[in-house]
Amino acid sequence: MTKLNNKLILAFYLLSIPLAFGQKKWMSHPRTKAIKLNYIAEKSNLTTTEETAFWSIFDRYEDEVFKICRKPLYELRKKMRTDKTALTATDIKSYINQMDSLEELMLSKKRMRNAVLLDSLPAEKVLQIFNAERSFNYHAIDKLRKKSTASNSRNNQK
Repeated sequence: MTKLNNKLILAFYLLSIPLAFGQKKWMSHPRTKAIKLNYIAEKSNLTTTEETAFWSIFDRYEDEVFKICRKPLYELRKKMRTDKTALTATDIKSYINQMDSLEELMLSKKRMRNAVLLDSLPAEKVLQIFNAERSFNYHAIDKLRKKSTASNSRNNQK
């Protein structure tokens, strides 16, 4: 992809974020991933070859982490929220141990992704990717916080 195509795709996705948040509570994983990867690619100033390597590495690891870590974490948290009145001390310990295991697995996958990135790209580009990923996370959290604040103020006015 060319830089212009990336900019157009990024602009489209960033402009569609408010629409997506207004329509449903959560965006789908593929859509969130596409927005994130476009944002990171744009902010990292990658060459075409570097961008191809970045996309294949990040795409594979994002899907893997979602399937084996994030989705089970979500399901586990959801189960614990619905069953919280009937929880025993053993259930709570098991829940905490499962959460820890999934978070450790997620960190392990991120370390593997980082090693592959460092083998495939110059260290300076990997640092740019890390900074862009952190920036995206702050940007997304800020958008959610603002949306939550606006939603709370609307609910308080009713």
